[in-house]
Amino acid sequence: MDETLERFNPRASRPVFPLSAPLLRVSSRDQLTVKDAFEGIHVFGGLGSGKSSGSGQSLAHAFLRSGFGGLVLAAKTDEVQRWVDYAKATGREASVLKFGPEDGEHFNFIRYEMQRPGAGAGIASNLVNLFEQVLEIQSPGKVVGGDPYWRQARAQLMRNAIELVQLARGEVDFDDVAAVIRSAPLTRQEVKDPDWRNKSVCARCLAEAFDKVKESGNPQDIRSLSVIAAYFQEEFAGLDPDPRSSVVSMVGALTDMLLRGPLHTMFMTRTTFIPELLYSGTIIILNMPVHEYNDAGKFAQVLFKTIVQRMLERRSDLDRKNEDAARPIFLWADEAQFFATPQDTMFQTTARSSRVATVYMTQNLPNYYDAFGADSGGRDRAKKLLGAFGIKIFHANGDLETNEYAERLFGKHHVWRESHGTNESETWGKSSGGGGVAGSSSYSRTLGSSRNWTQVLESQYQAKVLTELRRGGKERGFTEAIIFRAGDVWKATNTNILPLRFSQDVEEPLKFKGGPS
Repeated sequence: MDETLERFNPRASRPVFPLSAPLLRVSSRDQLTVKDAFEGIHVFGGLGSGKSSGSGQSLAHAFLRSGFGGLVLAAKTDEVQRWVDYAKATGREASVLKFGPEDGEHFNFIRYEMQRPGAGAGIASNLVNLFEQVLEIQSPGKVVGGDPYWRQARAQLMRNAIELVQLARGEVDFDDVAAVIRSAPLTRQEVKDPDWRNKSVCARCLAEAFDKVKESGNPQDIRSLSVIAAYFQEEFAGLDPDPRSSVVSMVGALTDMLLRGPLHTMFMTRTTFIPELLYSGTIIILNMPVHEYNDAGKFAQVLFKTIVQRMLERRSDLDRKNEDAARPIFLWADEAQFFATPQDTMFQTTARSSRVATVYMTQNLPNYYDAFGADSGGRDRAKKLLGAFGIKIFHANGDLETNEYAERLFGKHHVWRESHGTNESETWGKSSGGGGVAGSSSYSRTLGSSRNWTQVLESQYQAKVLTELRRGGKERGFTEAIIFRAGDVWKATNTNILPLRFSQDVEEPLKFKGGPS
């Protein structure tokens, strides 16, 4: 990583970033601050609702103008150029670093994870856990939450292979790790076979590691190698063929994309930048849109996002005595269902203390259900993720489930309802005469009215309101939304719900368009 250090100087002079600094005005009396953004912002909006060109554009410009560093994940093919344009418009073009197959940047994440600052560097288990979090995006609910036996067996194989290569070669090369796994002994008899010893990468690494450990005499390395040798020569070799082949195939599925094509070049060769550049204000744009690169684009971006999240959780440049000295970082994902993992929920619990503003955007809730698995567990994981975002913005939407979710989120309040009533009564009477005098009749009619007030509990905003919000467009120039935040109220409404409008003016996206409508 030495060649990247000149691009990152944590001791360089830094601007000040007050937590109370305003980011975005949302009404004539209310504004979002830097501190508010750390609560996490989630944006919902149907096709054409203006979520990207309205609230999305306004927030993006606010972050850039305020000097944030940031990581941008790309789903749509125009997302990268959109952010380049944002950077130009806010004077941040020089801060942009695009990371994709054609951009000439490289990041050897294994070398980074093994050599990075921090006490947890170089621990194989941490690297294995990183792989599993990334694999979760491809098989939701079946990796992190899968069968404990297979998860532990897969992790055990990867951990021992990584540590063996590290002991034998001095550093971890993933091509070597994969070769060790492919050439591991299939039976205990094979361990004694000279032909296996001559051809197997696993056997060669064991021999090289024994020579190095014997020479160094390091007690910790001696013990580690003893455990590794026993695993490959006894436990792994003694497994029944069916479960062993299943474990090997699962590891192969995890590592396959990293061993070929653009991902191998980008992530497995050399390093030209490190994620810590975010601390100095760099805007890293992952230039592998999912709609263009499909599974490879999703895998690469989730991998890098997870590494960045881990880095931010152990953030080393924070000064607890001077919170305004650390640069805020934003994490941005439009069409977030492509990149969301259960780890995001845990990350949001510490995002505030790490000074991270996460902005996730999607059309509707079912997108997350599909991403996290169609079973009830997927729904639970999606709801946990949404619960971790303190601020939610709702644009026009035709999805019933999303709109009903918003109605429940907005809650209910007591209102007085007036009722009117009328009553009418008629009375007839007849008297009989005496002494030959004729009787008489009488009639009376009474009219009355009543007016009553009753206190009832009603939804503050019904689901249908979200179907009636005005969409954006050139002819209108703005898009309507409702913004919710937990734990505080907006001055304009004296509730935690605020209807507002976002300008779609490219030249002036922060122009306030009138607030509550």
